Amino acid sequence: MNPGNSAQRSRISSSDGNFILTNDTDHTILGSSWIGLNNMGGVNKETIVVNNTAAPLYINPNAMLLDNQGTLRADSGATLAVLDGLKNYGSGTLTGGTYYAVGTIKLPVSTADIVTNAATIVMDGRHPPFSAMPTIRMPRRALQPMRRPETLPSRTGGTSPRRECFPMPGR
Repeated sequence: MNPGNSAQRSRISSSDGNFILTNDTDHTILGSSWIGLNNMGGVNKETIVVNNTAAPLYINPNAMLLDNQGTLRADSGATLAVLDGLKNYGSGTLTGGTYYAVGTIKLPVSTADIVTNAATIVMDGRHPPFSAMPTIRMPRRALQPMRRPETLPSRTGGTSPRRECFPMPGR
């Protein structure tokens, strides 16, 4: 997808409000711009990657929602933002799919915290931002088995301070 300027950005959208875009297995959507303009739903069964540091990738589904069964990935310095309508979140629980943050991933969790993580969240690099607004809370007992309870491991061998990635109430 070509980011261009805001007037010329590539967009995937539909004039049919009942349309659901399916990114099926063995397919990757790569780039930045817009998927949906609050006019269609989406199912991700494989990979959606933003790799452009100059322009974010916005996913903006309508009431048909975005169902992430695959991987949403933000590469280093890039931002992927799901603006609203994430089927994988409800009642404080994030379910299904993988959220791979080397860059920044923003999810539309504005009414309550993520209390239960039943999805896969990968934070790669030294301090990748994963923003599930307002916070992700994890019970202290969930972090006990880790060797260094004040940090979260990353896939590149660095660590991220727990307070930056998973704010704890009262900390």
